[in-house]
Formats: sequence, structure tokens, C-alpha cells
Amino acid sequence: MADVTGPGSCEACGRPLPIQQGRGRIRRYCDATCRSAARRRRDSNVPQASSIVKTSLTGDQRHVKLDIGSPLEAMLAARERAVAANEALQGAVDRARDAGHSWRQIGEALGTTRQAAFQRFGHPVDPRTGTPMSHDVPTDAADRAVGLITCLAEGSWEEVVGEFDERMRERIDATRLAAGWAHTVGMVGRFERMGEPFAHRAGDDTMVDVPLHFEAGDGVTKTQAFEKLWHFLVAQHNAYYAYLLAFFMLWIVWRQHHTLFDQIDRVSAAMTGLHFPLLLVAAFLPYATTVMGHYPGNPLAALLLGLVVGALLAVRSALQSRAASDDVLQQKVDLRRYQADTGVSWIVTGYWAGTLLLVWWTPWVEIPWFLTPAIGTVARFASDRSIADEEDEQGEIPGPAASAASQMSNNRHAKDQDDILRGSRPRK
Repeated sequence: MADVTGPGSCEACGRPLPIQQGRGRIRRYCDATCRSAARRRRDSNVPQASSIVKTSLTGDQRHVKLDIGSPLEAMLAARERAVAANEALQGAVDRARDAGHSWRQIGEALGTTRQAAFQRFGHPVDPRTGTPMSHDVPTDAADRAVGLITCLAEGSWEEVVGEFDERMRERIDATRLAAGWAHTVGMVGRFERMGEPFAHRAGDDTMVDVPLHFEAGDGVTKTQAFEKLWHFLVAQHNAYYAYLLAFFMLWIVWRQHHTLFDQIDRVSAAMTGLHFPLLLVAAFLPYATTVMGHYPGNPLAALLLGLVVGALLAVRSALQSRAASDDVLQQKVDLRRYQADTGVSWIVTGYWAGTLLLVWWTPWVEIPWFLTPAIGTVARFASDRSIADEEDEQGEIPGPAASAASQMSNNRHAKDQDDILRGSRPRK
């Protein structure tokens, strides 16, 4: 097809169409609504089937089935076909659920959201009685909703208020209703048309979803906006777990890192080099967290987050070990306890690495991940207990007092050496 450079108009409603460029079929209608309206007009201009059937080619018993008949009969026949199609669609959805497909996949196949698909085809069970909830809705629910929106668009405020119950009329009168509609028009432009209404049950209540098309966008009520936001937040609960876990582990590493810098006199060259992978892994952590939040049931997503956090713990433990081997610790630091803390860090790192094996067998790998601080606490308690037992056996002064006593002895020895150099007698 050649490019359409000139302005075009919809063949159904006459509204201008955007300029079309590139290859493809020439656009003739605004949207599906106008396309359907044009098709109905074409069908109404086609001669009746009974007038174009060649009776010489079919038997008499077939002529009755080929004749459309009166409009009422055609309407009833269309209704029966619609009911049969809905039953067939319900059966297909049930089979898809039995095959293990999620409501998200079903919603995507039907061109809607998973909430809308469940509301139409799901089988919710009432938690109060344990029985399936009814899908029956009042037959006039959709018509009443369309009538209310029509009255709003026409400015018949009193008619809309007349449909309210006494409690709603006490809160919303015709003046406030008109002001609310004017506010909506001021935000999204004039009202153009409404979509196909869909009535469904929500517990004990009946709800009708009616898409509203305005000049500058599609309008929804505050209740619908709140429900959409709530459904979105609920659907993202796995992302909250992932972000909470990532923050928890990053906070532990950050706290231990600051504790390390309070125990050293300087930073060696090797420690400086280890900060490069530490910062690189920390910068990559938000990406792995986002992947885990979007694909909570995918073991590869969980493995990615686990590897990043595991690398963060490993580099942090390597820094702690390097500080002891490079002899950059302050004199007041108890070397034995510092080495015990380093061992605890490596135990936690090893525990985290072991949990990565669970990614392929269980979807609840977050539970052992959240238990990581508890493992570190138990390991630290066992380490402190072991050191205390050794000090009791050797008769040493426990804890920081031992470091203070050692420092005082070193100071006294240095003073005695100064006295010897000056020719004076060392103090007893």
C-alpha cells in the first residue's frame, strides 16, 4: 500500500484520522466501535437471505433453516448463540485452570486483566459458609449503570440523584453532582462515548464496570482507581519481599563494614582493591532485586539475587580477613576475638551459599534467607562461649580487660627501658 499523506476521516463517524505512513493497510475507522457500526450498516443493506437462496438447489426442509425470519426471532437466535459461546468460553477457561495456567495468562489471552478474568470466570468460595459464591447478577444492572452515565452526560442531575438511596442523597445532591462532573470534564475533556458494560458479583454486591471515553483520555471513577491501585499493590507483594530482603542484607554488610573501619589504623593496598568488587556488587543489587520482584516463581531470578548477595557477603568477609593478615588492626583490638568474628562472617557466607542449592527445589527460598541473621547470632554466641571457656581454663582476664592489662604491661615495660637508658634504676 502507498503512504497516505493527506488527512483522512473515519467512514463511520467522520472524525479526522491521523496521517498514516509506511506500508500496511489503509486505516478507514477510528477504532473497533466505528468498525463494528460500519459493519452493521453494511449488513442492514444486504438483501434478506430468503430472497437470495436458490430454492432449486435445496430441499423444502432446508428453506426454513435458511430464512432469518422476524427481527425478534433473529434476536433470540443471537442470544442463544451468545449463551452457548459464553458456556464454551467458561469451559475453556476451566480446562486452562485445570491444566495449571494462571489467571494472568488467561487474562492476557482474553485481552483483559487477571482480576477481570477471575471475576467473570472464577469460582470463588465464600469463607463464611465454605460454599461457592453466586455469579448471578440482576438482569437490569448493566442497563441501570448505562442509564445513569447517560443522564450524567446529558446533564440530568435530578434523575441521577433520584436513583440514589436515602443515605447517598444526604451526602450528594444535584449541585455537588454537577460540580463533580464539571471537574471531570475539566480534567479529561468532553465525554465522547462509553464502552460495553460488564456486570459481575463482588461478594454480596453487584458491580458494573463501564469504560468511559473522554476527549483527552479514558475516565474511571475514584472507586475504580482505588481498586486498580490496590490490585496493583497486591500483585507486587513479591517485589516487596525482594526489596526487604535486599535492604536487610545490605544493612548488615554496611554495619559490619563501618565496624571494621573503627578497628583499623589504615587501609592497605589489597583492601583498597577489594572495595572495587564490593561497590560493583552493591550497585548491581537493585537490578537483581527488580528481576526477583517481577519473576518471583522463576528459579533463575532467585538464583541471580542469591548470587549477588552471596558475592557481597564473600567480599565483605575477605576484607575482614585481609585486615588481619595485612597487620592494620589497632593495638586495642583483641586479635583472638577479631579472628573469631571473621570466622563467623565466613560461616554466614557459607550458609548463604548453601541456601542457593534450595532454589531449584523450593519456591520458599526466602525463608532460609531471612534466617541468615539468626545463623550469624548463633555462630557468634558459640564463638564467644568458646573463647570464654578457654580464658577460664587459662586463668586469663576475659574480654576487653585483657587487652587493657596487656596495654598497661607494655607501657610499664617501655618506661623501664627509658629509665635504663638514662642510667636510673628501674622501678620495682
